[in-house]
Amino acid sequence: MKKWIKPILFYGAIFLFVLCSNLLFHEFDLDECWNYGFSVGIFHGQVPYRDFNMVIPPFFPMLFTILFPFFGSSIFIYHIEQAILVTIFIYLLNKYLGNKMWLVSIFLILPLPLLAPNYNFFLLFLFLLLLVLEEKKTNSFFLGLLVGVMMLTKHTVGVFFILPLLWHKRKEKKELLLRILGSILPLVIFWVYLIFTNGIEPFIDYTILGLFDFSKGNGDYFSLGGFIFILFVLLAFYLKKKNSHHMETSYLLAFLSICIPLFNLYHLSLFFIALLIVLLKNTTIKHSFSLASATLILGATVIQGQNFFVRPSLYPNEIPNFKYRYIESLGQQHYQEVKEIKKSYSSSKLIFLAREAYFYRLALNDKLSPYDLMNKGNLGFKGSEKIGDALLKEEGAIFVVTNSHVTSEEQFDLAILEKVIPHLEKMEEKEYFTLYQLKKEKE
Repeated sequence: MKKWIKPILFYGAIFLFVLCSNLLFHEFDLDECWNYGFSVGIFHGQVPYRDFNMVIPPFFPMLFTILFPFFGSSIFIYHIEQAILVTIFIYLLNKYLGNKMWLVSIFLILPLPLLAPNYNFFLLFLFLLLLVLEEKKTNSFFLGLLVGVMMLTKHTVGVFFILPLLWHKRKEKKELLLRILGSILPLVIFWVYLIFTNGIEPFIDYTILGLFDFSKGNGDYFSLGGFIFILFVLLAFYLKKKNSHHMETSYLLAFLSICIPLFNLYHLSLFFIALLIVLLKNTTIKHSFSLASATLILGATVIQGQNFFVRPSLYPNEIPNFKYRYIESLGQQHYQEVKEIKKSYSSSKLIFLAREAYFYRLALNDKLSPYDLMNKGNLGFKGSEKIGDALLKEEGAIFVVTNSHVTSEEQFDLAILEKVIPHLEKMEEKEYFTLYQLKKEKE
């Protein structure tokens, strides 16, 4: 019994650390809100691609509804699920690298925190799980199943894992067949789901055809991030050439796809973690630096969460679904004004032309709509035109437009605002929002 006490305390401490740091210290950003919103929408019976837009397959948001039936769908429960996932990730990291896992753990916090709930972190988790299972020579069918799940998490990444999965067993027909069947099974189940929900056409539009718009509206090969990505590509190919018989280098090459097309610090950091795991696996290090690493991680987390101490706001807040998530005072004030708008126009349809539309919908316990996530490349093929045309047909709706300035560098699709705003007339201007309605046509 005593031998279990230390691991229980260690992994229990990790769980609490991740939960508290994600809820209190890490900045509440829109990626977190969107991912949370996908799960909430699915839990409340909405159908992805048909009732709201997503550019990824639905496995991750579906997985993160697992505790909602028992404990409710608040963001607190959502973060408990993420803390469990990260704890399992650290456990696998410890199994795979031993004490060297501390050197990886540092970069989960620095230069920016990577522990927030996100399908990209889940892909990193699946990458590590794949390495662990390959090392243990796990049943080929299960390995294929895992790669199938990767494709249903982010198809633009998972598809690149098919080649190394099959290539290394190309001479063993039985093992090759098992891997093929395993990878196909999740895809068959998913396509049956799409058929029954009438979601095939919108799924193809958002997640495949829409990629053409996404790549044009996001990412830059000629940026610093693009240059770093090219260096990572060269390094990954060098490692593959040097260790051609190692499965992990083949999977590392496949994981490069997580950076495309954004090349930002977040996605590059995720690949760097994968690269570090592969490098450390075949490197002997005598010292674990566990105490120094833990101290650095704690210190960095407190510094990153300085707003919690320097800019205090009401906590726990009074925002439905977000009660135990630290949200700065400005966000809470926005919610109060949106709440008043909904009360004043309770019989009207509200359309938020704002980056934070998901936050307002979730805080108001409203259902999501395709208008709530108007990011570049998230609207299907030529989505800006389609959404703009649809908005101009919303007679009787109240358009709630944020007064804060939206720049072209942000993901929000300004082309939609430029198309719609000239056709609106102002109804009322408040502190944070201005209300509009469609201009009446002159007879």
